[in-house]
Amino acid sequence: PPSSKIVSDADAISTASVALLGVHCALPSGAIDRLQLANNKSGAESEEKVKESVAKIEDKSGRSVIVGGGNYAIYLCKAMVACGIQTYLVSDRPKWNLPSANELLPKGEKMKKAKKDKMVEILSPSVGQLSLGFAMAIGNFDTLVDTLGDEMGVGRLQSVVQGASGVSGFLAQMQELHGCSKYVSTLTRSQQYVLNKGLLFARDPVIRYQQEVEKLPIMRECHYLPPPINFGSTTLQTLLDKGVIYPSNQNENGAHASKPAFVRGWSLSDLTELKTWPRDTNTGTGRFGFPE
Repeated sequence: PPSSKIVSDADAISTASVALLGVHCALPSGAIDRLQLANNKSGAESEEKVKESVAKIEDKSGRSVIVGGGNYAIYLCKAMVACGIQTYLVSDRPKWNLPSANELLPKGEKMKKAKKDKMVEILSPSVGQLSLGFAMAIGNFDTLVDTLGDEMGVGRLQSVVQGASGVSGFLAQMQELHGCSKYVSTLTRSQQYVLNKGLLFARDPVIRYQQEVEKLPIMRECHYLPPPINFGSTTLQTLLDKGVIYPSNQNENGAHASKPAFVRGWSLSDLTELKTWPRDTNTGTGRFGFPE
């Protein structure tokens, strides 16, 4: 049933903006079909037939990996689980600094125990007594959302397409070793400034960048973004109905509610986690658990 809580305009826009890249663009292909059926309230099929069709494709909804333990990563994990995706949250933070698996499940949603136990799992970069990398320990998964870094160096969605040119060695390995067809980095421009310039020298460039974007004349300077196919009717509708809301909050330049543009800021805790993430002993530079 739809959430009875009224969502503010600021929170609705905030949820839509962060869910577009981190959730919708990272959904396994089978999940879209499932969400379309589940949200088919005006179709000709009866509710029983819809539930039956959803059950048939539920096992094909896919598996997703979220890297990071910050507020945004935890939100993405909750959102993926709300969309019916089996999700792994991988973080190097202490266990006491992370929510439990039960806290990442949708509140009030009836779910069989067997399904609930496998919907979400929290892992460290190194897993088990053999210290396997998290990707090797998980095995096959469909998508990986990286909230800490950008292995591709482009800050946008990359899909592995059969026969496509320009596919990096990293993505090729992800596809070959784990069947992963999508890698999404949610690293913000503000966070990139901090990574490149360091904590001491990044404050002014970050605030200047945020102020410039927030003051842009909306219609003249910003590029028009066509609505993604099925974004509203599947992903966003599901999140709003289940009350998985990302608050508008604020960035380093003040509260978002009074601004004409939404610009995500940077996170000291995410930066710390990235810097303290264990390194691969073979290369000495790559993050442990990722393909070399």
